[in-house]
Amino acid sequence: MPEAQTPTTPVRSVLASIGRVFVLFLITLIFSTVLFAVAGKLNWLEGWLISVVFLFYMVGGGIAAVIINPGQLKERGTAAIQAQGLERLILLVVVILCIALIVISALDAGRFHWSSMPLIVEIIGWVLLLPAVALPSWVGIVNTYASVVVRIQKDRGHHVIQKGPYRRIRHPMYTGVILMGISIPLALGSWWALCPGLALSIVFVLRTAQEDAVLIRDLVGYADYAQQVRYRLFPYIW
Repeated sequence: MPEAQTPTTPVRSVLASIGRVFVLFLITLIFSTVLFAVAGKLNWLEGWLISVVFLFYMVGGGIAAVIINPGQLKERGTAAIQAQGLERLILLVVVILCIALIVISALDAGRFHWSSMPLIVEIIGWVLLLPAVALPSWVGIVNTYASVVVRIQKDRGHHVIQKGPYRRIRHPMYTGVILMGISIPLALGSWWALCPGLALSIVFVLRTAQEDAVLIRDLVGYADYAQQVRYRLFPYIW
């Protein structure tokens, strides 16, 4: 009998990309499962809405990355696994705060109703959630070097990206994450969940300063770019 043929490199690449998108789907499924399990009920409109938003954000963004920037998903997955020292610590803190945000939101708004939030504030949360998911998605389209760790990707020809949201702010991905930390608790109707949400935002403000210092020092052309685009996260603020 003839030996089974080894899949060609393009086939392996496609299968790997599909696998990474499937992982994003699993993360979204886990997010929704934890949210409703902790809330102890399924008849929670805000929970379903946030689940749908994150399904489109995670899976839709993953598919877009596969089509436009296939190397980006691979970089993110590999970098997360290989992170060491400070980078691993930051990732761990971010994961813990994200889990705390979900759990506290579900316990408060879904199960025990510790706090009462006016409808107008929830609406503000949903409005803020739009740029919170749109900015990272936009980054996924225009920046193939977006990663979960700070490193100069010399193996991929890393250079300064100056298109899309990078024309106005230097770290639009982090702007989106900071807005998520604020908008998700508000959208779900939990004042208490703002505690881990604001902590997450503070982590990424500090992360922005740290990454900026590394890029100015080590990435060719970034110092000039930082002079042209003055604001790191929010135009006319910082």
